[in-house]
Amino acid sequence: MIESGWYGNIHIYAPKASIKRISAGHCPDCGKWTRFLSFFTEWHGWDSTCLRCGREWHDGEWATLAFSRFARRDNIEAAKKRYRRMS
Repeated sequence: MIESGWYGNIHIYAPKASIKRISAGHCPDCGKWTRFLSFFTEWHGWDSTCLRCGREWHDGEWATLAFSRFARRDNIEAAKKRYRRMS
């Protein structure tokens, strides 16, 4: 039973990226020459997505893929949307 009057404090920390860029390079995951969409956030570093295979990196470290169908395609689409949304 929840006591009335106290629900706790919830704080969600979700900073926005301050810099965006498109770069070309060799993807370690797919092994091809490709483009990357990258976003810089203070205290977190660069988040990059390969536009060929959909692999993501967070500050230079491989990010785990979601265990779902079309995870790589969804990563590519999310990065494109995020890039277009930033002004």
